[in-house]
Amino acid sequence: MKENMYLSYSSYTTLTFCPRFFQIRYLLGMKEPSNSSLSLGQIFHRQAYFLLEKTFEGTEPTQADLIGSENGDFEYDIADIVIKLFKPKVYKLLKELKIDSFLGETEFKDTEQKIIGIPDAVLHTKDGNVVVFEYKTTRSYKEYIINNIYSSPQLILYNYLIHKVMHFKKPITFVVWIINLKNLRIDVEVIKLASHPPEEKRLLESIYSWRGMLNIFKSTGNFPQSLSKCGNFFGGDCPYFNYRNITPLDIALNIEGK
Repeated sequence: MKENMYLSYSSYTTLTFCPRFFQIRYLLGMKEPSNSSLSLGQIFHRQAYFLLEKTFEGTEPTQADLIGSENGDFEYDIADIVIKLFKPKVYKLLKELKIDSFLGETEFKDTEQKIIGIPDAVLHTKDGNVVVFEYKTTRSYKEYIINNIYSSPQLILYNYLIHKVMHFKKPITFVVWIINLKNLRIDVEVIKLASHPPEEKRLLESIYSWRGMLNIFKSTGNFPQSLSKCGNFFGGDCPYFNYRNITPLDIALNIEGK
């Protein structure tokens, strides 16, 4: 493991969920195969980025401009959503928020605490404010997603990093795009977070604590598995966590030292 490994929101939540899965995913580099929901989400992210990028270059992309060649019908389906649903809403919002520049995906690093975050899109307004776009592609009900957003550690972490790295003092506007793939609709939630909200301290303390645990796992070579969480989450027991979806069992057994 790298001595100065940065923790992102994804790696932190994986570590708290199951240290053994963290080892497999982030230290050994074994990734789960893509599924249709993941692929659709990735395509939407790419096409939404392309649309915003071209918009700020002074061109208005068409549906045909968004379609690549490697994902077949997925490309057409998502491009239809981007043009018909996302584009009108995003153009309206850009005007309302007085956005004048688009930074795209931007990496923010806290070099002291070794924490990293990469929001989906960072934008600036004419009056010097920062706006962050975050895309949530889901097949869940809107209400469930919204409840998670308002208590989202991910937004709290991005808020902390942007305020610290950019030395920004004013509240940050987070625009959360909820793309419901089941009902083919897009909802928008606008959330303002000031610097150092109450939730920030609890989140950072948790990250620091788990980093200490990670150092112990590293020194002992023992990354414990969380069978109770994994079994409940994946709907069944798996003695080697979710290895069956990540890597062949013989490799997993070898990793276990058996």
